[in-house]
Amino acid sequence: MDAGQIVESASTAQIFYEPKHPYNQALQKSIPALHEKGETLHTIPGSPPDLSKPISGCPFAPRCEFAEEKCVTSTIALKEISDGHFSACLRIQLKEIALSPAHLPEKALARKVNC
Repeated sequence: MDAGQIVESASTAQIFYEPKHPYNQALQKSIPALHEKGETLHTIPGSPPDLSKPISGCPFAPRCEFAEEKCVTSTIALKEISDGHFSACLRIQLKEIALSPAHLPEKALARKVNC
């Protein structure tokens, strides 16, 4: 959930092993327990949106490394992109980008076995 909007819905395993929204992927990359002590943590650039103003498009678009103009201007609804896995990322829905847990440190993948 970002800015009060559901951006991805799936089983816990799908969310962690197959993230289908850049916001969830960015959150996973910033989990301290998945990094070595002293290792620099990933931070999400920018500030969260001002919820007192209407948000057009994806609420994560201004901070998303994959965003394009259409992400800011289009209405984006949750769409099933695989069995039981829904995403509100327009670029994922259009198959323009693919995310994977491979963007996480290798040690993070090993730790997720017990999720």
